[in-house]
Amino acid sequence: MRSRWLLIIFGPALLMLLGSLAAMVFLPHPVPRTATPAQRLYAQTYMIALAPLLVLLARDALRGRHDARRLARRAGVAALLAFLVLAYGNHEAWIAQWNLARHRATGQLDVPYLVWSLSLDGVPVLVRALETLPPKEREELRQRLHERYGGEKGPKACRWFEWKWRAGRAAAALESAGLVAPLPPHAPPGCVTF
Repeated sequence: MRSRWLLIIFGPALLMLLGSLAAMVFLPHPVPRTATPAQRLYAQTYMIALAPLLVLLARDALRGRHDARRLARRAGVAALLAFLVLAYGNHEAWIAQWNLARHRATGQLDVPYLVWSLSLDGVPVLVRALETLPPKEREELRQRLHERYGGEKGPKACRWFEWKWRAGRAAAALESAGLVAPLPPHAPPGCVTF
């Protein structure tokens, strides 16, 4: 009986909290946001993982079940899934794609953010976008990519234990666009460092 009263008291508060968080993250706001797209993605992932847990917790409370182990298992599975999606899902490429889609819709593209704030994971998306961008944005993006990754800062052969799959993909994309010099022939395939 006590759990039902707790649910009646705190249930609406939790729903209002979750709803306000969702509105802040998903709905457009007239004022500029201070959070970076990566922070907003983390907040969205957290809410997507938290919402089913709250629903299952409410359902269990209404049925009179009080199993802390079940809740801990569910929270652990949700946390593991969120971690796997963020760690292996290449969220920086998603952010680059979202920014390019926003550019197609609004005509606004924040090139300095895309080049200087995102890691190498977003570079292949940016290089592919060079073909579709208008000339002004294309030239600015090429220039900024060359500033950050070209010249002396360009890719260098790495030692076998420094190998990173996404760094190799980024170097290949930059090389195919003519933004960096090719690696020496003795370099291990895909083993680059910037």
